Amino acid sequence: MNRAFIKTACAIAVAGVLTPVLVFAQSLSLPHQFFGSVDFTNGAAVDGLTVEAKINGSVVGSSVTAGGNYGYNPSLLFALDNDGVHAGKTVEFYVGGIKANETGIFANGNSTNLNLIVPGSVGVIEETDEDSVIEDQTAVITPSQISTVKLGSDLNIAITSEENTTARIREVKKLTSSFFTGATAVISGNNLLNAYEIDITGDDISISVTVSYDDSGIDEDTVKPYKFNETAWIELSYTINKTANTITFIVSSAETPYSVFGSSAPAPTPPPSPPTGSSGGSAPLPPPSQPEPEVQPAEEEDEPAADEEAAPPEPSVSPEDGQVLGERIYADGTLIRANNKRIYVIINQQRRHVASLEELRRLYAGKPIIDVADSAAAAYPVEGATTAPSALNAQGYANGTLIRAKDKKIYVVENRALRHIASLGELRAFYAGRPIIDISGAVAGARSYGAGELIRGSDKKIYVVTPEGGKRRILSLAELARDHFRKPIHNVADSVLAQY
Repeated sequence: MNRAFIKTACAIAVAGVLTPVLVFAQSLSLPHQFFGSVDFTNGAAVDGLTVEAKINGSVVGSSVTAGGNYGYNPSLLFALDNDGVHAGKTVEFYVGGIKANETGIFANGNSTNLNLIVPGSVGVIEETDEDSVIEDQTAVITPSQISTVKLGSDLNIAITSEENTTARIREVKKLTSSFFTGATAVISGNNLLNAYEIDITGDDISISVTVSYDDSGIDEDTVKPYKFNETAWIELSYTINKTANTITFIVSSAETPYSVFGSSAPAPTPPPSPPTGSSGGSAPLPPPSQPEPEVQPAEEEDEPAADEEAAPPEPSVSPEDGQVLGERIYADGTLIRANNKRIYVIINQQRRHVASLEELRRLYAGKPIIDVADSAAAAYPVEGATTAPSALNAQGYANGTLIRAKDKKIYVVENRALRHIASLGELRAFYAGRPIIDISGAVAGARSYGAGELIRGSDKKIYVVTPEGGKRRILSLAELARDHFRKPIHNVADSVLAQY
């Protein structure tokens, strides 16, 4: 075999081996890598949101947000170009389904740091002025991140989902009395307590609406929420917290006006006339402007039992405005701090302990904190508190701890006392992610009564619940009329009475 033939055969063989490699290299199209930060209009992106890169509406790459960023290890974002046709085309980015403001230009083999700004909101959307309107906003919701909408101090909306999704907040505004005419008139026999236009839609969302109301002169057993279905007001399922004066209902979408109505409380019945004295005269009746509240017929007063508390001395009161002399009266929503350095918020003229710095920043950012004397703080009873020894054993648990008793009710520890979490919306809005501790203490299914409420057992004696969770007997009708005018008196079992 001659040498020329051998050289030719070797050349053909080498070419046959190398040709597929060269063809493969020419047809391979490298991807374009993108990475950077993700910010919404009101803050950085939460973890777990999907970031998609799209060319002409088709997804060519994706990543998941972490630490306010996307495209970093282990969730890299490579925009693919398998057919080698994307060079020079515009790449659009979507975060949680919302289109970002920024775009990129595809270039094979490039790596680009592109920070994204998304026209939507995460966390809290709030207008402190109740006459403002919240409209045309998009909220991002994940299983671990709820969206809260607040208008003034009376409306709190918590939007939750088991999926990554968005909610469109078209309009949230307070309704005035001028709205309630014709078909939308207030239901006969009721009073308008609060009303809002709430227009929120989205896929796979749950909307919990909590509305505050003023119970002055209202029979709280008649307070209910309604929605207008274009022809009439329809009652909704709800939970009510009569201590906090809030009512909560849950809907899958909110597209109609919502109102809270309640009937007036019945007028109190004057007590029986006192017996005629030996001289033939009678004791003077109370003035017409101060009728006595409804009570059981007067019976002979007993001496206070040894274990009952003596009536405290009356504070000095200004006749013009009822203010305790030397102490300022603080409006609802005011933050005060006593000598023990604990911070409280005034709600319905009661004080609620702000349990953590996180709660202070989330709910009261920017509000001033007023330092007050212990006597001024003590003038506001603890909101709806049940002391630990009278129900569950809260001793040893830190403020903010969530506990659940045998009756399956959930409580939060506040200042070594327990406050019932009244609704799933409140639990999600303020305590999302906190563990719930099951304990063996039992609440006997009876209602807990807060400071200032009146209770009466089988012996017909009337007591007022003290801020410390105890009880103090009302010693006379005059004291009842003077200090507790128009307050309801709750008849309770002796076993409940013994808890205080």
